[in-house]
Order: sequence, then structure tokens, then C-alpha cells
Amino acid sequence: MDKLKNYIEIQSGYQIRSKIEHKSGGDIRIVQMKDVDPETGFDPAELDTISSEGRKPPVWLQKGDVLFVGRGYRNFAVLVEHQQERMVAAPQFFVLKADSKKVNPTYLTWFLNHRRAQQYFRKMSQSTSLPNITRTVLENCPFVLPSPEHQLKLAKLYDLEKKERMLTLQMLEKRKGMIDMVMDKSIDYK
Repeated sequence: MDKLKNYIEIQSGYQIRSKIEHKSGGDIRIVQMKDVDPETGFDPAELDTISSEGRKPPVWLQKGDVLFVGRGYRNFAVLVEHQQERMVAAPQFFVLKADSKKVNPTYLTWFLNHRRAQQYFRKMSQSTSLPNITRTVLENCPFVLPSPEHQLKLAKLYDLEKKERMLTLQMLEKRKGMIDMVMDKSIDYK
């Protein structure tokens, strides 16, 4: 089986020496752990901004990049779905850049979140108290690259499955609200 490093360029997130604090009027949008969700990704409009003043020039995130969370109990990938000027990932992320002619970014995201890749990461995580996936472990992740047509089919199926899950959760929330309303009306709160 091939390795991820043969198809993907892996970079570290933007190195910041101090605590990340939102700066009103900042000129760099920064994706942080608090902004990402494995199901919904992230919303660029909701990101904090920082100032580029006194910082080295970053490598900007591009639509189609994949962010991988390598620290913590949940290692997962999210796709950069929207092009946004001057956006970077925090140091907690690995940024995966693929040649989209060879590797479909949505397929790559699915692959990294798939149970087999997740089993590999659990087995290989370096842990003291907080599990950590090193760059080398990520680079050596066994990787299967089907034909572009098959990648596209899997990517579409992955997108549909995520949408279905979101709709199901929304439906359950609405149902709970309706049941709560009926139950509230049946109880006298005097």
C-alpha cells in the first residue's frame, strides 16, 4: 500500500509565538480548534483576525486544502471549502495540499476520517497524557488512491452522507421541541 506523503504536501499551521487574540481590524483570518467541526467544517466569516505586523509572511489557505487535527483525542480532517483571502490555520493543524488533478480533496478528507485511517492514527499516536499525531506518522499513513472517477463518486457519497446526518439532527431537534411543547401544555405550572 502506498503512503500519503507520495501524493500530498504536508505543512504545519502558521506558527505564532504568543496567545492568539482577536484583533479588531486584523488583516489575517485564522482557523483555530474552536472553529472546526468534523461534520460541518468551519465558517470563514466567523474566524478571529490577527495582525500581520511583525510576522513572517504565511502560506495562505486555498480552497481544496485539507486541515488535519493532529493533537488531542479526536484526530480528524476538514476541507477548506471556501476561498477566502488572507486565511491561515493555527499551529495545531497540519495543512495538506494536494494536486487536485490527482487527488480529490473531498475524497482525501473522507479517507482521513474513515475508520481504517482512524485506527492507524490511534495505533500510532504518541501519547503522554494527550495523544499526538506527528508529521511523520501522518506522512506514512497508508493511502489508497482510486481512479479520479471513483474518487469523485466516493466524495459525492461522503457529501450526501454529511448532509443527511445534518438534516437528521435538525429533524430530531425540531421533534424534541414539538414534544416538549406538547408536554408543557399538558402540565399545569401553577
